[in-house]
Amino acid sequence: MCRYCEFDLIQEPFTEKEIFRGDLFLHELDSDMYIERDYCEIEMQQYFGYILVTQLSNRKKIEDEIRFCPKCGRELPTK
Repeated sequence: MCRYCEFDLIQEPFTEKEIFRGDLFLHELDSDMYIERDYCEIEMQQYFGYILVTQLSNRKKIEDEIRFCPKCGRELPTK
């Protein structure tokens, strides 16, 4: 995997909230873009989902669900 789709507990840009996300691959003065990992539990099993997030300085978010890393092209694991 690449540094954009390796996930650590990191502070969300422009807020104090910590989330599991990769490195920023777009960093502008008023917006940042990164991949965020989310999870859900179904029948005692944990599944991951991935969201491409554009975080604006006014705390507005634009989110799109993704299955592949936009930088390296690998399919992101669901388990």
